[in-house]
Parts: sequence; C-alpha cells; structure tokens
Amino acid sequence: DLEPNNASNPIEDVAITGNVGRSVSGVFLTSNYGQIIKRVTISGNSCLGFGAGRGAMYTIRGCLYVSFSGNVGDSAGTNGLVVDGSDYVSIVGNTLRNYALDGTSGQEDGIQLTDSESITISGNTLQTSNTSGFGIRETASNCITYVGNNRIDTTAGNQVSLLSVNSVQNWRTFDKSGNRYGNTSFL
Repeated sequence: DLEPNNASNPIEDVAITGNVGRSVSGVFLTSNYGQIIKRVTISGNSCLGFGAGRGAMYTIRGCLYVSFSGNVGDSAGTNGLVVDGSDYVSIVGNTLRNYALDGTSGQEDGIQLTDSESITISGNTLQTSNTSGFGIRETASNCITYVGNNRIDTTAGNQVSLLSVNSVQNWRTFDKSGNRYGNTSFL
C-alpha cells in the first residue's frame, strides 16, 4: 500500500513484477483521495489459491498510465482484476481463472472496470463457471480504447456485462470478432 503525501507529490514509476502470492493477498495498489500514483507496471505476477472469502486477486485504484501484463490469477472470492478510478490502463496477456468463488451478487467479473477511462484490453484469458468475463460499471465517457483478441470461457452470466449505457456509446474500438467466447452469448 503506497501512500504519497498529496497530489503535488505523486508516487511515480512503480514496478510490481515477478511476485507469487498464495492464500493471503494479491496485488492491491490504491491511492488515497487527492493523491496520485502514475506510470505503474504490474507484470509477471502470480496470485494463486486464494479461495472463497479472499476478495479480488488484483486491484488497481486511482492510478494513471498503468501496464498490467503477463499476470496469472487463480481462485478468488470475488473479482480477478478490479480497475477503479484509473485512467490510461493497458490490460494485455493475462490469465485469470476461477474467480467469484464466493458466489455472485452481480458485482463479480474477471475484469471489472469502474469510473476509468482510456482502457485497452487485449490478449487475455478469462475462465470461470460463476459470472461474466468483463464487467463495465458506472464508467465515464471514452472509457474503452480497444477490446480484442481475448478468450472468455464462462458457463454462467454473459461474456460481457455492461451496466452503463455510456460505456457502449463511447467505445472507440470493440473488436467482437477478435474475441473468442466459450459457452454463453455476448451481451
């Protein structure tokens, strides 16, 4: 948990790479109100075996210019990855499996976006039997820059769950044909 003094003194150039977490906690990077964390790289990490009651595997909250790539997550109580209040985020080449083990309240997803803008999601594999692959929630305009070439396998819910009309209207590129879907329908 990184806590800068204030917005005029941001934390910059953060790298979280090559870590393995088991059973306790994943990667949780969050800024406090009015504080800034920018130029973040989260790559090559593994969050494994959390199980029910353990929350999300990865959380990015209040950050700018984030690269989230090559990470693996398996067995989470709620979400695979939560991106909340963060802008200019690239989510590429990750594998998130067996999330939403606590059951579903309609708020669990493989990748969940809330109040974030300029997001790229590409080349990820999302697998679960409990809920949606992507969840777009309460998201500001121009939120999605590109979504494509993802593998989404789920036997419950939709491949993509949209809870904000603005999310759909402001997508710049959603490459539906480039995504490979498993057992259920898109939207």
